[in-house]
Amino acid sequence: MASDFLDADALCAVLEWVREAGAMARGFRQSGAYSVVEKGGGAGPVTEADEAISAFLMQALQGAFPKDTVVSEESPAATQWQRRTWLIDPIDGTLDFVRGGEEFAVMVGLVVAGAPRFGVVYQPMLHRLYWGGAGLGAWCATPSGTVALRVSTCADLSAAVMVKSRHHPSSAVDDLGAELGIARVQEMGSMGLKVAAVAEGRADVYVNLSGKSSLWDVAGPQAILEAAGGRLSGLEAGTPAYVPAPLAIAHPVVASNGQVHDQVQRGVARVFGRSGGLR
Repeated sequence: MASDFLDADALCAVLEWVREAGAMARGFRQSGAYSVVEKGGGAGPVTEADEAISAFLMQALQGAFPKDTVVSEESPAATQWQRRTWLIDPIDGTLDFVRGGEEFAVMVGLVVAGAPRFGVVYQPMLHRLYWGGAGLGAWCATPSGTVALRVSTCADLSAAVMVKSRHHPSSAVDDLGAELGIARVQEMGSMGLKVAAVAEGRADVYVNLSGKSSLWDVAGPQAILEAAGGRLSGLEAGTPAYVPAPLAIAHPVVASNGQVHDQVQRGVARVFGRSGGLR
């Protein structure tokens, strides 16, 4: 399988590198031999595992694609991007990683001409590899096989499932669920895994109102979700702007199956307007 921006050999190589990065994450977790420090400014923890995986993936991608820009959460210094830019989140859901949970992921996204075109989200502890993109479809590979992903057809918010953060409670997200009449809510860790749950049809809606996400949090998941038939956008900016600065996304992010997207966007606008800001 290949696309006009990623041939079959390159695709297989990237998937294998992400699997290797996931094996590194499992090794760190199982040994417990890593330090944890706070980044400061409310950005959360970072571990030696984040840094080691970041270095591994950056070296692999830069070696294979020397004309591309490669940016990682742990090395975001590039001030200019080439037409093709790789965005890496070495451990999405570091808090879950540190606390012994399973809901963290290694994520890679490829942005081409300002749009996310390919993504990988790997859940190492369960060996679940989500990947896909434009012209590639969306897929989930596990030890038992590979299946195509497709979003749900739910168009009734009263029957919808919304995923929200397990570790970062948000009164605004709770208000939004009540505003929209969503009764079924599931808590999860990694942002990428929440978007993957929507792509997989296990959930219908995910909304991030924190204002603390960054482009590496959404690039890969957005490519997968859109390939599965869903939508990811921002409240004020339409879709996240994939440009070198700012890397932070300072507006709400909405991911859905597409069927309920506009309804959710309107609800977010109402809740966001009443709250007076992101929270």
